[in-house]
Amino acid sequence: MNSIGDRLKIVRGSESRESFASKFGTHRNTLARWESGAGLPDFVFLQKIGEELELSSDWLLFGFGPMKRSESNTKLQSHEATLPPPEHPPTQDDEKLILLTEENRQLRTSEQELRKECRLLLEENRLVREENRQLREENKQLWQENKELSVNLARLETARNTATTETEHRNIA
Repeated sequence: MNSIGDRLKIVRGSESRESFASKFGTHRNTLARWESGAGLPDFVFLQKIGEELELSSDWLLFGFGPMKRSESNTKLQSHEATLPPPEHPPTQDDEKLILLTEENRQLRTSEQELRKECRLLLEENRLVREENRQLREENKQLWQENKELSVNLARLETARNTATTETEHRNIA
């Protein structure tokens, strides 16, 4: 039975691994691991190539049925003959891939929600920092005003004490 890696090789055809990988947003070494069976592609990658190349998801994931979703597009159908017919229903590995693909989709959805929440928190943090900066500036101005008022108060008290002393001296004399 052939694997997803074998089917990826068939889909890629004679196109270079680097070109094919970059076209679908992955690295050539990652594609090489998938093609060799050392790893499994993620849902986003499978979805991209499935949509772009109009591949049947049954064929792409399990090797069943026609390679293409629509029989009208024959761009890659010539490769279907190179695939042996499936020997038996989906294996445990195929079922595991389906579960992992769904889990991957859910994790990506959660990741998107977390990224959105993170962006909101970062914006809130930015606004709080700006408010803190403004409050520090206002605090600095208030301290400066307080200092000036203290100096003026000290002058006024000195002037009052001087005036009181002078008045007392006049009253005595």
